[in-house]
Amino acid sequence: MRIITKRALTQSWMKYPEARQSLGIWEERIKEASFKNHGELKRVFPDADYIPNPKFKHLTMFNIKGSDFRLAVDIFFNSGHVYIKWFGKHAAYDRINFDLVSNGGFILC
Repeated sequence: MRIITKRALTQSWMKYPEARQSLGIWEERIKEASFKNHGELKRVFPDADYIPNPKFKHLTMFNIKGSDFRLAVDIFFNSGHVYIKWFGKHAAYDRINFDLVSNGGFILC
């Protein structure tokens, strides 16, 4: 898979240095993979949750550093592209309404 918004990872671990190691592990596992669908993704990331949303191709949430942080990505399985959309503490995730989030950028909370 190819992470299109790598800069978002850097911004995330700069704001939350305690998440850097876990984000790095996530990044390595994603880059090494070639998922064709959510079922294949779940074999590597069993806690990954698909969130149906018409604004995104395949909005998926990952737990980072146990359950301390959440990472939202839009996955294009057909092209192998992964767009990082949101990163923040789990408590902040509970307040995000992804129906109001634009698909055009990245939000760091």
